[in-house]
Amino acid sequence: MPHTILRLPAVKARTGLSRSTIYQRISEGTFPEPISLGTRAVGWIEEEVDDWLSHQIASSRKAALEMGGNDHDGDKNPACGPLAGDPNASAEAVPEAQGRPPDRGHPRSTGHSLASRTNRRAERSGRPPRRPR
Repeated sequence: MPHTILRLPAVKARTGLSRSTIYQRISEGTFPEPISLGTRAVGWIEEEVDDWLSHQIASSRKAALEMGGNDHDGDKNPACGPLAGDPNASAEAVPEAQGRPPDRGHPRSTGHSLASRTNRRAERSGRPPRRPR
């Protein structure tokens, strides 16, 4: 049976991992080792990468079930998520439903425009404020 060899860009696309993470996991023994294709070329056997992906999916789902979750994925199936039953709700309306905190803006943001910040600085330094354009 012929084997299909995947080069690094294909492995990155399939796994969603970066190059450095792939090589780090290889050194940790948690990712399939590449095979040598020449003096400066390596590749991964497709079946080994697919088996690794299947194992990752299974262990991830098993961990989610052990933590008290259900077998529904609310992020991918809105009928099972926290927004179920509310036809007017959207995922953007409840950022926590997507697994991320609500957007609070940039940490240095005061909610004021650049011109008003510049004018406040000018007032503190004794210069006249900028005119609006």
